[in-house]
Amino acid sequence: MNQSKLLLLLETLSNKEIDQLSSLVKAGVFSLSSSSTMLLLEILLQLKTKNVSSKTHLFERVFPRTQYNDQKFRFLQSQMYKVVEKFYLIKDIIQVESNAESDLKLLSLYQKNGLDKHFNASFNKANKKLRANPNYFNLDQQIELQFEYYQFTSLKGRSHEIDFDALLELTDVSYYYKKLRFICYALSHQNIYKSDRTIPFTPILRWVETHDFYDSPFVEVYYYACNMLLEFDNESHFEEFTRIIDQHADSFKADELRSLYFFALNYCIRRLNGGDFNYGRIGIALYERSLETGILFIQGKLSRFSYRNMVMMAIRTGAFEKAEELTRRFEPYLFREDRNAAFHMNLALINYYKGDCDEALSNIVQADFKDHLISLAAKSLQAKIYYDLDEYDLLESHLDSMNMYIIRSKVLGYHKTNYKNIISYFKKLIRLKKFDKNKLEKLRKAIQGEKVLTERKWFLEKLAVY
Repeated sequence: MNQSKLLLLLETLSNKEIDQLSSLVKAGVFSLSSSSTMLLLEILLQLKTKNVSSKTHLFERVFPRTQYNDQKFRFLQSQMYKVVEKFYLIKDIIQVESNAESDLKLLSLYQKNGLDKHFNASFNKANKKLRANPNYFNLDQQIELQFEYYQFTSLKGRSHEIDFDALLELTDVSYYYKKLRFICYALSHQNIYKSDRTIPFTPILRWVETHDFYDSPFVEVYYYACNMLLEFDNESHFEEFTRIIDQHADSFKADELRSLYFFALNYCIRRLNGGDFNYGRIGIALYERSLETGILFIQGKLSRFSYRNMVMMAIRTGAFEKAEELTRRFEPYLFREDRNAAFHMNLALINYYKGDCDEALSNIVQADFKDHLISLAAKSLQAKIYYDLDEYDLLESHLDSMNMYIIRSKVLGYHKTNYKNIISYFKKLIRLKKFDKNKLEKLRKAIQGEKVLTERKWFLEKLAVY
C-alpha cells in the first residue's frame, strides 16, 4: 500500500478531514459496496496512527479466513479511490460554513431551480460581503456573480437592471491580470533557462499604461513584476511591487501570494549574486516576514529550497549568527523526510564559509542524504573542502566516487551535465601547473563559457589566486 495512489492521496488529509470522510462514508453518502466501505474505514482508522498495514493484512481484516486475492483488492481500491477523489472536490467547502465558492454554487442552484426568494436573499448577502471586503470574491468570481444575476433577471424580463459597463470592465481587468501574470511566469522561466523565445509583452504593458487599471491590485502587481523582470537595474519597480504585496496581501489567495513573494525573493537573490549586499539584507527581512505570517509554508511545512536559500543569503552577507539562528529556528518546520539532510547541509555551509572545514565535514558526515540532488550538492561542498585543505589524493578519490554515484543514481538532464562538469573542472584545476599561464587562461575561458556550471564563481575565484 505504501506507494499506491490511494494512500498517497489519503496521506495529504488532516486528521479532521479523515474524520469528516469517515463520517460521510458511514452515513452512506457515497455509492460504495459494503466490502469497500469496510476496507476504506479500516484504512482511515489506521491512517490516523500513521501505520497502515500491507495489502494482505488489510484484506484479511475485511475478509477473515479468505485467501488474499490481488485482483479483488485492486478492484476495491479503485472504488475507494473514486470516493476519495469526490471527497477532495468537496472538502474545502465542508471546512467552512460559507465561502465565495459555496456562495456562487448556491446562487447557481437557486437560479436553475427557480427559487427566487432564495436567490435574492443569497445575492444580497453576497453583495453585502463584497462591500465589506472587496476581495471576498476574486475577479472571475465577481464576473460569475454578475452573470448569475443577469441570467436570473433576464428570465424575469428585468435585464435592464444589469450594469453591463461594470461587467465589461471586470472582464477587461480579469483578462489583463491573467495575461500579465503568465507573462511574468514566462519571463521568469526565460531568466532561469536562458531561453531565446520571444515573449510579446510590450503591447500588453503599453495598453495597461494607457488605461486606468492602476486601481486594481491584481493588474498593478503583475505590471510591476513584469517591469522588475525586464528592467532589472531599475529598483523602483521592485519597491512598487513590494509596496503592493504589503498593502494588498489580503487580495490574493495563499498560493498566489506565495508566488509573488518568490518573485521578490528571486529578485533579491539576483541582486545579491551581482554583488549588491544590501539586497541580501532586504531578502532576509522578506524571508522572515513571510515565514512569520505563514505565507511560505505549505500545509504548515517549509520547503528545503526556501530553508537553504534564506540561510545562503545570510551567509553571503556575512551574517553567520543570523544564518545559524534561521537554521535552528525553522528546522522543525521542514518536512520530516528532508529535516536531517537540510539541517546538517545548512550547518555545513555555515561552517565552510566561516572557514571551519573540519566542522563542515563533520556535518556532512552526520547528514542522511536520501535526495540525490542534495547528496550531490553535499559532495560538491566536500570536494571544495578537500581542495581548500590541500587533500588532493582524497579529492581525486572523492571525485571518482562522485562520478560513480551519478551513474548509479541515474541523475539525468541538466543536473547530470552540471555535476559531470564540476568533476571535470575539479580534475583540471588540481592538475594545473601554477606557472603555466596559457593553460590557466584556457581553463578560465572554458569555465566562463560553460553553459551549465553552478560552481562557476567558485572555480573562477580559485583561478584568480592561482
